[in-house]
Amino acid sequence: MPALRCSTCGINYPLDHSKFDTCRVCEGKTSSFLHDNADVDWEEKVSLGTAAPTAPEFGDEFEQWRFEQLLGAGFTEGSAFALASDRSVDIHRAVEIAKASTPELAFRIVS
Repeated sequence: MPALRCSTCGINYPLDHSKFDTCRVCEGKTSSFLHDNADVDWEEKVSLGTAAPTAPEFGDEFEQWRFEQLLGAGFTEGSAFALASDRSVDIHRAVEIAKASTPELAFRIVS
């Protein structure tokens, strides 16, 4: 059965949730996939991903700075936190790719 897949976090929603053009967890765009089925645990993933948001905790000021740079380039908080926390990620490259295309594509390329 066709599903809606989030381009950022990869959750597959049932097609009857097509009124959502963005993911309810990470705000990534959803697209229809004819050969994928909805995740059996999609409701649990959404529940866990949207439960009581907390402020991200950073190891130091450098990670905070990286996070702010990524937010400024249009990344969602979840994507920005994931990239900012991974020091192997070149955030300058991520920002350049986001400006040339989309933050969602940049996230997929650099992570």
